[in-house]
Amino acid sequence: LHILKECCATEFREHLREDWKSAACASYLCDLLNRLSPEGVPHPEVYGFAGQILDFLSAKGCSPTVVHWAETRLLRLLGLAPRLDACAACGRSLPKASASVGFSVPRGGLICRECQPVPAHGVLFMPEDVLAMIRRWQETSSPTIALRTTCTADQRVAMERLLGAFLDYHLESSRARTIALELL
Repeated sequence: LHILKECCATEFREHLREDWKSAACASYLCDLLNRLSPEGVPHPEVYGFAGQILDFLSAKGCSPTVVHWAETRLLRLLGLAPRLDACAACGRSLPKASASVGFSVPRGGLICRECQPVPAHGVLFMPEDVLAMIRRWQETSSPTIALRTTCTADQRVAMERLLGAFLDYHLESSRARTIALELL
């Protein structure tokens, strides 16, 4: 092993010193990155993502949609994203417009009506518009899409509830997420 003798900052991101809301979001996302990334394993995509999101927060600021985009994108990069293309129980493909599906938190993805337990314990209602946003965000590599996305209060609550439940159940989400979103 090499001994680290010196380090210095290469990117200062001055705006994060002035915008405390963006700094809180950056802090939460760095905490999430730290907890999700395996120690000692090189992961260049995650490193690039970290620089990209910190640069974006410094330049453009933060919003709840940017936090949700970053969460969905990071989960996708690490192979931990919720399954949104097929039923997480039976594996059947689901149509893009799926009014009859729910999100199974324990199974980590969408679940068709035939596979939903009765009562629907651990299954959240997934509005079609929120599902479409999350699917698009998982595929888009630029956070600009999240900044341009206008969410209604109901959409934001549904997305926050869904992603929060998924992160809490599968990844033991920290209190930092709640604090960052409350600040926004």
